[in-house]
Amino acid sequence: MNPEADLENLEITFTAASGEPYQRYDEEKDKVYQERLIVIDEAVNLERLNGGASILKNHDPDKILGKILRAWCENGKLFVRAKFRKNDPESVQIFKDIVDGTMKNVSVGYFPTVFVPVTENGIEYRDVTQWTPFEVSVAVGVPADPTVGFYRSINFKGKKMKEDEVKTPEVDTELEEKKD
Repeated sequence: MNPEADLENLEITFTAASGEPYQRYDEEKDKVYQERLIVIDEAVNLERLNGGASILKNHDPDKILGKILRAWCENGKLFVRAKFRKNDPESVQIFKDIVDGTMKNVSVGYFPTVFVPVTENGIEYRDVTQWTPFEVSVAVGVPADPTVGFYRSINFKGKKMKEDEVKTPEVDTELEEKKD
């Protein structure tokens, strides 16, 4: 059982995003690049999440499973405390599956507002240095970021695992809407 789960109130703490690169496709330039979220307080606008944003089932806005109670950045990852709906059998079942460890994948829907192009070892990255998450999804079949989710940021004894170092790049602007 996850030590951060409150079984009575259907609440749980987990990671929702990290700086793990994710392959994207730029249709305008007809090329592939790697997108990295910069997950530090100065880069992430948490107003929507901390305002009670929805927990969704696989990014489906018609399947609201609960809400975010609190969101914060720590050690290069986005953490959330979520509360699942008690009066909805599907929400309760998904919460139980999460606690049992049979449902682990998480994804975040977000608006990137500032990208910084970076090339490292011949690989093109676009670091998202300003972004606003607007929902967190569970029950995701294939997440973009396999390093976040349930039982990935906290081990079963409650001891935190090592996190990657995150660098703060210079700021450049470009607007797009994306989902992770």
